[in-house]
Amino acid sequence: MLAERETFDTIQEKLECSRTYITRWKSRFLRDGLAGLFARHRGRKTSALTPAEIESLRVRLDQQAVMTTAVRLTRADYLGALGVFLLVFASTFPIIVPLIVVKEMRLALGLSNAVAVLMLFIAGWTLGRHAGRPAWRSGLGMVAVGIGLVALTVALGG
Repeated sequence: MLAERETFDTIQEKLECSRTYITRWKSRFLRDGLAGLFARHRGRKTSALTPAEIESLRVRLDQQAVMTTAVRLTRADYLGALGVFLLVFASTFPIIVPLIVVKEMRLALGLSNAVAVLMLFIAGWTLGRHAGRPAWRSGLGMVAVGIGLVALTVALGG
């Protein structure tokens, strides 16, 4: 980017980084060439492949036959997709029923939220029972997480 005569400000804006960051990478490039642009890890020594090992790997991959058979979906794939569909449908449909049935929008939205909170409580209750934890506390915890996510969504404009 600097070689293309772009200003530091333009590079900062495009890469969303500081001037110090750009200066550091520029000095590494001027000192070490392209090798200076590779990341430097200060922790333990990495087990990166040498250029000779990379070339050997590339040659072996080029020699392997390309898979030409078409992948076919099996009965298990279709049953899995059906299971996912039914799970999503069963977990979202009760929440939208009040929006379909009730004419007044404020009431419908309130009922929809109540159904969602009830479903969260039931899911938390069930999880708590199966995990050997207090069911009420687990249910209320799940409701708290749901309320927190809704508050975050509203705060972000959703």
